[in-house]
Amino acid sequence: MEGIKHGLHYLTLEVRSSNLAAQRLYAEFGFVKTGVRPNYYQDNQEDAFIMWKGPM
Repeated sequence: MEGIKHGLHYLTLEVRSSNLAAQRLYAEFGFVKTGVRPNYYQDNQEDAFIMWKGPM
């Protein structure tokens, strides 16, 4: 991974709470749910799950 060459140790992302397919995909790549951002999406005030991966 290019990021590792530049000293990257952790990755984070936000995913819609309703997007189960994306959550499963990210979990397959080693991401873990660690928190929630309430009302994160402006279009419908849907929550986002915070997912982290690392250390790499």
